[in-house]
Amino acid sequence: DMDKFIGKETDEMYTRYSDIVNELDHYPKELFTNKKIIFPCDWDAVYNSGEKIQFHTENRINSIENIQPDADVPKCNFVKYFWENYAKFKDNNVELYTSGYNPSSNNPNNLSCMDVDYSKYDWVITNPPFSFVSDFLKVLTDESERRKNTSRPFHFLIMIPWQTIGSSLSNFIIEKKVFP
Repeated sequence: DMDKFIGKETDEMYTRYSDIVNELDHYPKELFTNKKIIFPCDWDAVYNSGEKIQFHTENRINSIENIQPDADVPKCNFVKYFWENYAKFKDNNVELYTSGYNPSSNNPNNLSCMDVDYSKYDWVITNPPFSFVSDFLKVLTDESERRKNTSRPFHFLIMIPWQTIGSSLSNFIIEKKVFP
């Protein structure tokens, strides 16, 4: 039943931690080492603020400075995964960022995933807002194409349940801009 994973009042899809682990554990560690990773659709810092999570906000982008062990960090499973596996080990030189996007939040730092300057990041990893997933993928594929064959290529990993893909992604797949 997909309803238990989709926010009733939002455009948000909940991605279970176990699904993130099952997918991302297949990727070599080197893909993320020495990279800046942004999670534009996953973490509203106001919702998750507290003394167990330290972040710095600049231009409505949150850099994750520290998450204390065993902190209850709801609705940020991508952040939790990358903190636990990469960022807390400083020798990986992985920097984590969020745009704090939450369509139902009154957070003044809320920044839509469509308005992020992706040129500052190496990776986007998230679950997308489903009402405009095609527009969002266009932004990401355009950035990837712009930085193709450069010293700083741009990558993205979007986790979408198969049941939600529909025809909106078919052109991206046909044009080989995304791969399932």
